Amino acid sequence: MRMTQILHNRIGRPIIRKALGVIEPSIGQAVEQLLQEDAFASAGPPDRTTILHFARFGRLVLPKLVRALAAPDAERKIVQGLMAASLQQASTQLAAATTLAERIALFESIIAGGVQFAVPNLIPRVAPGLLAMNRLMAWANDALTSTQAGQRHALEIARGLPHNVTTEMDLMLWQTAQLIRNDQAAFAFVQTHDAAFLAEQYLANALPAVAQRAIAAFLAKYGMRGLAEIDFGRTRWRENPVQVMQMLQSYLRIEDPALAPDTVFQRGEVAAQAVLDDLVMALCQQPNGALKAQLVAWLTKRMRALAGLRESPKFFIMNLFGLVRTALLESGQELVAQGVLNRADDLMFLHIKELQAVAAGYAIDWKALVTERRAIYDREKLRNQIPRVLVSDGRAFYEGIRAHKGDRAGVISGSPVSPGVAEGIVHVVFDPHEAQLVPGEILVCPGTDPA
Repeated sequence: MRMTQILHNRIGRPIIRKALGVIEPSIGQAVEQLLQEDAFASAGPPDRTTILHFARFGRLVLPKLVRALAAPDAERKIVQGLMAASLQQASTQLAAATTLAERIALFESIIAGGVQFAVPNLIPRVAPGLLAMNRLMAWANDALTSTQAGQRHALEIARGLPHNVTTEMDLMLWQTAQLIRNDQAAFAFVQTHDAAFLAEQYLANALPAVAQRAIAAFLAKYGMRGLAEIDFGRTRWRENPVQVMQMLQSYLRIEDPALAPDTVFQRGEVAAQAVLDDLVMALCQQPNGALKAQLVAWLTKRMRALAGLRESPKFFIMNLFGLVRTALLESGQELVAQGVLNRADDLMFLHIKELQAVAAGYAIDWKALVTERRAIYDREKLRNQIPRVLVSDGRAFYEGIRAHKGDRAGVISGSPVSPGVAEGIVHVVFDPHEAQLVPGEILVCPGTDPA
């Protein structure tokens, strides 16, 4: 369904506005501005097609949503098992595929099937947790205090959420750093060489044994991630682990136990529970607040059982990307050996029909075509800014988050990722491959993703 169709009806409009406000606030601001215009102002009743779309989707997700509300821990385990089984099935299928033609066919079926699986299975399990979290934060904002400090206080409810695959990845990276720190040879080697050299040594299986094993274990689980990873063509950590080496080196510089990621996570859990306890006491002091106070425990259970799954849909798709990309790169290596391509990842610069033509043996100068497209790609990377929103009348919206009312001149406002106040050196980063953070620095960047 096109975005304009969603924005022009009463069912989809509030959904998309709410979602954008949470997922991408700066895009949400541009859309909010557009909604004030006459062209988007008519939010009439939905047409028959829209109603049918929502009805079909409701039949798929509503029973699972109800079960998730009733038994959140059980439903979380069910969907985690379904994801594991789906990934295992895809891995088995790709292992049996030995030709480029077979792998291309699986590329289309596995990725499309993954999205079709993720939406109806994960959304109804994640949504109750996020709704519970938002309700608790709204009550905390109202019941605790209206000051800026109070708003941060409410945000702490979301700290220390379990079952978050991104948090688990971060904690495993920290454990990897500790394994390296505890081995004198590995620690000295990683400390005294730059990240690019460490990445080369890892790929050559030439790191000190402890470091090689520890990093290999981390990349076996998370090596399918990478910068701008939603782009299937972008390099993954397992192919170029420079960024992983940078992060390990940053972790190895942490000397204060209070700054260790696992300690920070545990501190977040304690802080979240403290806010919830304060919320219960505050609600009990309000007229008719007793019922809300009783609901806090019920909502908290659903938040902590399910809200952490919010990272799982993308993580699941990235796992599928990793499996399929690895298989296609195997074919790419074969084509390099045959002289058809210069590099294995040249395949990423060809369209599906062109890949099918390569598999069928069509004698085209594929090297020249890929070279031309790589040149276009390199030119496009020189753009300083890419529009966040494009409208069909030709307008482009580049702006990020607007300054907050009351901000002083010279104050830069952005999208925070955690509650609290921090002072330190601000490190502005545009390319993570070219930056090395040290403990205590404050990261400022155009955007982030789990990788």
